[in-house]
Amino acid sequence: MSIFLKKERETLERFMPNFDKWLKEQSFFELEEQCSPCIRKYKEIGAPELMISEEYGGMGANILDAIRIQKAIASRSPSLALALTMHNFSVASLMEVVKYQPKLENILKKIAAERLLLASGFAEGNNNNIFSPTMKAEVVSNGIIVKGSKRPCTLSKSMDYLTASVNLVDKNGKEVFAIAMIPSNAKGIEVKEFWKHWVLRATETEEVFLHDVFVDMEHVFIAGDHVNLHPAVLYGLLLFELLASATYLGTCSRLVEKVIMNNKISDINKVDLMVQVEMATSALEGKAYTLLTDGFSESLLQETLLVRYGVENILKEVATKSANLWGGLNFLSSNEAAYLLVVCQLLSFHPPTKHSALDMMMVLQN
Repeated sequence: MSIFLKKERETLERFMPNFDKWLKEQSFFELEEQCSPCIRKYKEIGAPELMISEEYGGMGANILDAIRIQKAIASRSPSLALALTMHNFSVASLMEVVKYQPKLENILKKIAAERLLLASGFAEGNNNNIFSPTMKAEVVSNGIIVKGSKRPCTLSKSMDYLTASVNLVDKNGKEVFAIAMIPSNAKGIEVKEFWKHWVLRATETEEVFLHDVFVDMEHVFIAGDHVNLHPAVLYGLLLFELLASATYLGTCSRLVEKVIMNNKISDINKVDLMVQVEMATSALEGKAYTLLTDGFSESLLQETLLVRYGVENILKEVATKSANLWGGLNFLSSNEAAYLLVVCQLLSFHPPTKHSALDMMMVLQN
């Protein structure tokens, strides 16, 4: 058996028995289409509680486990893995937030018991800082009223809760950064079509509008202002960078695996690709291990961002080399190589951009 993706698929099997087998048996493009059965299947096997601790009824996977699972799933279905990136980072971030706002633990228990999915409403597009949300909120009796929209918003059709960042004006007129846990059936939520591209359609990425939606104050976490952010928010960003990078690395690994299985391609070329993927994987796992052993720090976040941008560079190089080695006839006779090539470029579209990250690093250093 090849060592390539071995530990990732073994980790997936340990937490979700037979799920990799099920994914492998499905048509690749059926898993990637809008009507894909993969999100429904993921809920059926009880996997939404993957990163919830056993204390709250979850599986108790740590960030190192999750990185490997993301890679394994992405090698079968990039769309599912990307959707789960948003859910898993939101859940794991909530686990951290509960330390400061214990009442939110009821949502964690509910996610585990009822197999609920969280959509992540932090994206603001490349021109906006994720820590300066355009969605507004104001304090009212017992809660807040939220208005605005989030796009792109993954899992918008299957979500049970929307985890959204909002610009909250408190009773003193001060603007603060807040995170709201909003039930998907709350009055005033509307989902509109947004995603036009032919790739990643199974991620259910659309635009979510909130028309004066009330959120109970127990489901709101005040996370400081836009400069002095709560460490739990920065911790969540670190988790996102690790999980998103692993997802795209898993997608690229599918292309590499195609090359490995082709007997007409030299072993030297195969090893060269595997070396680069392993280097990127080891860098991600190293940061995950540091997080587990030493805990969160702002310097670790900065290091993780640099690793993420390094992964971006490796993805583009390895994906292109793999497609070339796979051959022109294979490329022309199947849409899969073109599909994977496009997806492997998309990590750079996720926040923060290099420019935003540089600004953030300067703030953290000061």
